[in-house]
Amino acid sequence: MENVIKVKEKYKNELLKIPGVTGVGVGKHNGKFVIRILVSKKDKELIEKIPASIEGIDIYVKFTDEITGN
Repeated sequence: MENVIKVKEKYKNELLKIPGVTGVGVGKHNGKFVIRILVSKKDKELIEKIPASIEGIDIYVKFTDEITGN
């Protein structure tokens, strides 16, 4: 998991520059640690801009409502 966190931190700012990406984190999917990308809309063009993996670590895209602070 440490490696996944390091890779996420390395690419986080770059991923957040993609319009529609609202968050980047680490999670588990199908028993493996993945980089989780949160997106604000289900949009084929947006999904195509997100890589399937980075440095051999799978990317999991999750749709979420807009995130706002209180």
